[in-house]
Amino acid sequence: LIAITMAFRITLINVPENLPLNNAAVLIKQKWLAPTSTVFEQLYQALYEEGDKLTSLLYALICARPVLLSDNYELVLFSDDQFDLGITRLILNGDKIADEVCISILNWLWEKDEALLSEAPLLSQQALIRFSTKITDDRQKQALLMQCLKNDGGSHKFIRQVLMTFGHQDYAAFLTERNYRSIPRSDAMWQLAVQLGNSGFIRPPKLTHADTRIRIEPFFNAENEYD
Repeated sequence: LIAITMAFRITLINVPENLPLNNAAVLIKQKWLAPTSTVFEQLYQALYEEGDKLTSLLYALICARPVLLSDNYELVLFSDDQFDLGITRLILNGDKIADEVCISILNWLWEKDEALLSEAPLLSQQALIRFSTKITDDRQKQALLMQCLKNDGGSHKFIRQVLMTFGHQDYAAFLTERNYRSIPRSDAMWQLAVQLGNSGFIRPPKLTHADTRIRIEPFFNAENEYD
């Protein structure tokens, strides 16, 4: 295939019929397959039975031309009306797509269905640290943080770095070095407090004042990873 295509400077705007996966990979690597929404859809329809191998191939096509994502989130991130967690994770964590585009994707998913950010971990800890200063919605950021904590716990340094980027003052209570802090109870803040307790970042939280407030106590002997 390479010998044939090297003789011509061509760009295929349609996927050839019965194209094997390995040949499709060659075409994308050599940039002989046009990175368009049409080609993306044709590749999916032709090779969807390849599973994860196809996911990596489609991701390579996106990396070849990231503009393919523009105005095509529905096409790229959903397949057969189902959220494609695999390709979304690759895009958000692969360090190939600009942070601004990744933030736009997260915002689009949040507006489409908030549960998409809560049902399974989308971001690695490294990606969440990188994006956290650019995510302006505290609720959205909390959903992403909760998934990271549930998935792999998170070091105190990671938790601290993300918590410091929240806008609302109540989140600062989790960073207190005082004996304790008290914040108004809400279901979301209670769930976060419990998860932070499970992660060993704070002591197990308590409800006070007839279950209307959350008492937060730090671990004074917790790891000090400030550097």
